[in-house]
Amino acid sequence: MLVWKGWGIVVPLVYVGVVIAAREASRAAGISDNIAIWAGVILSAVLVWFAGRKLNDPSKAKRVFDAETGQEMLLCDTHTFFWIKAEYWAFIIPLILGAIFLING
Repeated sequence: MLVWKGWGIVVPLVYVGVVIAAREASRAAGISDNIAIWAGVILSAVLVWFAGRKLNDPSKAKRVFDAETGQEMLLCDTHTFFWIKAEYWAFIIPLILGAIFLING
């Protein structure tokens, strides 16, 4: 079961889309699949980082005042994938894939 909040679904879509596009482009150019996959992962990580930072920008938060308690609060949208903010997946997925490649040789 996939769990995301807001635009968190963008994370796997970007990774899968860019890696597939890089792999297909590498086949047309005659480049090794491994190089293309890693180039796709790195490009995806950069895209996910900037998209996540933009989506989870704290300056977009709305200030609200609770009349009952007298407290001021910030309401902001969060965009997560498996309960982790979208921009942090820019580091997590390359680490996981790197471990898989190291284990499998």
